[in-house]
Amino acid sequence: MNNETMKQDKKHFSRIGFGYLIGTIIITVVQSVAMIIIAAIGEKFPAIAADYTYTFLAMMLSAYLIGFPIMGLFIKRVPAQDMADKKKMSIGQWIQALFISLALLYFFNIIGQVITSIIGALKHGAVTNVLGNITGSIHPLANLFIIAICAPFVEEILFRKLLIDRTIKYGEFLSVVFSGIVFGLYHGNLNQFIYAVPLGCFFAFIYVKTKDIRYTISLHMVVNFFGSFLSQTFMDYSEVLLAVYGYILIAAMIVGLILLLVHRKKITLQKNNESGEQTPIFKTTILNWGMGLYTILWTVVIIVMLFA
Repeated sequence: MNNETMKQDKKHFSRIGFGYLIGTIIITVVQSVAMIIIAAIGEKFPAIAADYTYTFLAMMLSAYLIGFPIMGLFIKRVPAQDMADKKKMSIGQWIQALFISLALLYFFNIIGQVITSIIGALKHGAVTNVLGNITGSIHPLANLFIIAICAPFVEEILFRKLLIDRTIKYGEFLSVVFSGIVFGLYHGNLNQFIYAVPLGCFFAFIYVKTKDIRYTISLHMVVNFFGSFLSQTFMDYSEVLLAVYGYILIAAMIVGLILLLVHRKKITLQKNNESGEQTPIFKTTILNWGMGLYTILWTVVIIVMLFA
């Protein structure tokens, strides 16, 4: 790969990175404005101030209705490659993909919890579980609507379809790994980063092979439904059901890991770009202004959250 080609490739990824970076800043601004508005309303209506559900809905809906669409517009300015040649997944394949998704989520979530527990012990204080704190403080229906419906739809469009359509020409492997890392960083805390990266890579693999974003959206919705809504619901209402549910998830994780092992040889990704060369992943995707700043921003956030 010559220097001019490398320069053009880095510019391409830098534009993508700036799209996510500017979108992140805009989302932060609109969410801050939403919080100020809710706080002002809460002064006149104490019931609203006392219920975090209203603040949560204001923050998330402002992001989904304003911030994320603007982020998407910035990313769409980067040239994309046609991904119209769709391939179907059978119901059996989709179910197997669901078990593998749950396995990746819970296996790496356990690893993340172990790592954050060690960090917590070293700093003599627990590491905050941001997602757990949020879902435990809001109404179940708000949890269902935002976490299990809105989030999967928006995230799959932004971090899978729009991103992969603009990176697939550099090879399936680079595109899948890049999608997983960008997706993981955006979660903003170490525990979620650890499981979001492999889960994001698996969703990216499915999109790359099927060219149909509906499969990953539906998988993401079901995973979030099991991982957030049902878990929190059982935690709030029944310790017995929560325990039974925990055993079911462990069984699902084991089945998923077995399926991943059985099908490991089928999970193959083409590494060459359109020119038949291998694109250097780190030099091309991260060592540029846009992605460099995006990576630094979220790395700082993750570190701050660890020691908050």
